[in-house]
Amino acid sequence: MKQIFIIKVLLLSSVITVAQSKQNVYGEYKENADSLLTTIIDKGVFTRYVRFRADKSYYIKEGNNTQQKVSFSKQPDWDPDFCTFFYDFSHPGFSGHRFPIAITLDRSGKFAPQKYFCGFVIIPDSLDAIIVSKKMAIKSLKDGGPRNKAYPSSLQLVWVNSEKKEQVYASVRELAEFNSIKWRVRGTVLFRDEKKYRGYFLVDVLTGSIGRNFAIPWD
Repeated sequence: MKQIFIIKVLLLSSVITVAQSKQNVYGEYKENADSLLTTIIDKGVFTRYVRFRADKSYYIKEGNNTQQKVSFSKQPDWDPDFCTFFYDFSHPGFSGHRFPIAITLDRSGKFAPQKYFCGFVIIPDSLDAIIVSKKMAIKSLKDGGPRNKAYPSSLQLVWVNSEKKEQVYASVRELAEFNSIKWRVRGTVLFRDEKKYRGYFLVDVLTGSIGRNFAIPWD
């Protein structure tokens, strides 16, 4: 009986060791992902407003023209080739809207720019002072005059990505350099006081600059 008990203890210890080993690898990857993102997002801002989403994140295993994905909530029976980490960036000025961020690391824990990523934007420590909130975005459009009409109910946060194909080997910082977070607001404009055109406005969250996407010749 004593020998059986010892064997069971050894087996349990082995299982725990394997589980801890997998968890440690995951933890190390997570630290790398956080560290890479804080090269573009101020650390204080990251701590206060960015939340890791383990429920959306996943391991990736690649084979001959195949790809397997397993959620972080499960432990795969294979060593991952890549790990994709998802985050939510949420600020009181967003009024409940969330801006998604994702980054993929290879098995060595390095950024894999050829794989999925999104939401790379440079966010300064002055965010709280300069942020263009949802209310401010709507007000700025209304202040544009009676020719512009915005529909707040169709407002959303979007990532405007300036990535070029030749940047496939760029760093996180380089990929974020010319990107932006914008409020996309559907609306109408009155062109030369004659005809209404539908489209959407884009209001930069960090600068307040306004862009428009309407299929009309601007006067």
